[in-house]
Amino acid sequence: MCLTDNNFNNLATGDVVDRLLHEWGGSKEPLVLGETDENGFLEASLFHGDYNVTIVHPGVNSLALPQRMIVAPVTPTQAQPSVVKVTI
Repeated sequence: MCLTDNNFNNLATGDVVDRLLHEWGGSKEPLVLGETDENGFLEASLFHGDYNVTIVHPGVNSLALPQRMIVAPVTPTQAQPSVVKVTI
């Protein structure tokens, strides 16, 4: 089943997949907001892909740390949470 034509324009099936991904929370610019727990961890469920992450510290107004993160597929035997450590 093709999602696009030869010029990469969406076919009807591609439109259905785009609407479904948008319904699930995906978009051109997905947005996940959250606060860390008392140990500094934030748990988020993400699709595979590239993400731009900005970490903001509430006590320091001018501090915003942009980071790039890649969520890649793993085999079922390797499936485990990814832990990304950022020190401020």
